[in-house]
Amino acid sequence: MTMMYQKDTARRFNIELTDHECGAFETYANALIKANTEINLTSITEPENIKNKHVLDSLALIPHIPKDARTCIDVGSGAGFPGMALAIVKPDLRVTLLEATKKKASFLEDVAETLDLKNVSVVAERAEVAGTDILYREQFDVAVARAVASLPTLVEYLLPFVKVGGIILAPKIAYEEELESAQSAITVLGGMVSRIEVVAVADVPTKYIVVIEKISPTPETYPRKPGRPAKRPL
Repeated sequence: MTMMYQKDTARRFNIELTDHECGAFETYANALIKANTEINLTSITEPENIKNKHVLDSLALIPHIPKDARTCIDVGSGAGFPGMALAIVKPDLRVTLLEATKKKASFLEDVAETLDLKNVSVVAERAEVAGTDILYREQFDVAVARAVASLPTLVEYLLPFVKVGGIILAPKIAYEEELESAQSAITVLGGMVSRIEVVAVADVPTKYIVVIEKISPTPETYPRKPGRPAKRPL
């Protein structure tokens, strides 16, 4: 990915990347491609696809992050999208990358160190465990996740991390059916659907961002034990 290539990508969302940020994305992509030969980080390994399916997807969230947000958690970070990308573009946002697989978490730590991202921290833990930890529970202004779970399960992973008044951003290719089945869980966990954002840019299929506001504390009984949210969604 050339610098101009990345700048053109970011401009689709009215984001002007600096040369330094473009260089960071290029270094990140190269590290991802190299590490993926040893660790199953992603099935997307072509530079063009990394740009369109990882970087572009991540940048789509930036316009929807409140300007006064200072903390963000990326749950099930995997190869680091969207959290690492958000940290590159928003150095004033403290980003926690939560990833249960230790090899993936180590990759994220290495990338953050290579890119000298002082605003990134990596936690190697399951969402259901970290969500009950006072270090992380209701400590974040924003929680994000990509391709982690269907919405009824995802909200149980994300909402416990968010402060009252904070939001979760859940990108989806389609949302209607998932949102309908997630309404009960959203209410129980202290959330309220704020809006649905449409992401429509040239050459990329239309996607949606489900924005859920945290309006009351999540009951102490949530999240449930590891595996329960996925096996028995609320």
